[in-house]
Amino acid sequence: MRNCSACTREVGKEDYLQCAKCNEIFHYLCLNIRPENIAGLLPDALFNWICPMCMIKQPKGNNSESVARPSTPTSFAEISFNNVSRRRAPAKLDTNINVDNTSDYVRRSELREILREEIATGLKSCTTEFTVGISTINGQISNLKCSIEFMSDKFDKISDEFKIQQQEILVLKKENDSLRYEINTLNNKLNQFDQLSRASSLEIQCVPERKTENVVGILKQLGCAINHTMSDHDILYCSRVAKLNPASPRPRTIIAKFSSPRIRDSVLSAVNRHNKVNKENKLNTHDLGFDTEQKKPVFVIENLSSENKQLHAAARKRGKELKYKYTWIRAGRIYMRKSDTSEAIFIRNTETLDKLK
Repeated sequence: MRNCSACTREVGKEDYLQCAKCNEIFHYLCLNIRPENIAGLLPDALFNWICPMCMIKQPKGNNSESVARPSTPTSFAEISFNNVSRRRAPAKLDTNINVDNTSDYVRRSELREILREEIATGLKSCTTEFTVGISTINGQISNLKCSIEFMSDKFDKISDEFKIQQQEILVLKKENDSLRYEINTLNNKLNQFDQLSRASSLEIQCVPERKTENVVGILKQLGCAINHTMSDHDILYCSRVAKLNPASPRPRTIIAKFSSPRIRDSVLSAVNRHNKVNKENKLNTHDLGFDTEQKKPVFVIENLSSENKQLHAAARKRGKELKYKYTWIRAGRIYMRKSDTSEAIFIRNTETLDKLK
């Protein structure tokens, strides 16, 4: 695409003329020519058309044959001259084309003025819109600033409250730790009192059940089997207790409470002696008078509290994992020993079991 030499705009589909000399092109409108004026011209005229700038640059015609004026005044000349008035040549159209006088002619200066006005108007409109936009943005920034200040105040308040609550939480944590320690201490004391209340009691496990059984008679039969006589005054209470797991096929345990811990300890010692002497035939159901096809072992142990029972079960399981040889109970306390020559370990709680190697 090329540009018009007059308005410098790009020449698209608009009608234009091309100079035969400089090959520059011009819009019809820039030449102040209407399309209907071009329609009547011959193709040669259009082909040989010369732009106004090239017309100005053309040399003038030969005037050597024109009458020369005398170099001296005519009053002193011997030759008289005919005063011939030179006829004024008609004005030529800049475009060499007949132009209608009624056509709208726009000069460059006028076109520049129009463009200036249009540009000024556009700039003014843009400036107004820009000013309005800036005002709107300033208003939004002001609102945003107010919102940020409001949120900052709220954040400061929340931060202060958080610090206060954090301090309160630290105090509560300390109180909680203190209360937890007191609770553990009280639980240990309660467990000790519970175990002390069982200091005169024994558990006889795995004794078969009968509908018409006499548990006191079973206890006396136990005394006969271990060579330890027990009178009615020595036995304060004897009964079976309910099973923790009703679905278990194991018989209910017999709880026997004696008149003193000393009698209880003497019964335990007699049971231990009997089992040491009869290593191949330890205390069983036949010793207690039960005629069964198969001898089943009978166990006599101290009556432990519920917490000590759980700890004893955990100690036996841990002992099997670490291959400890002995796990036993003495005076309500649980002990473990890895071998015959190793020292006995007092199992105070589950933390002690976790530290075992």
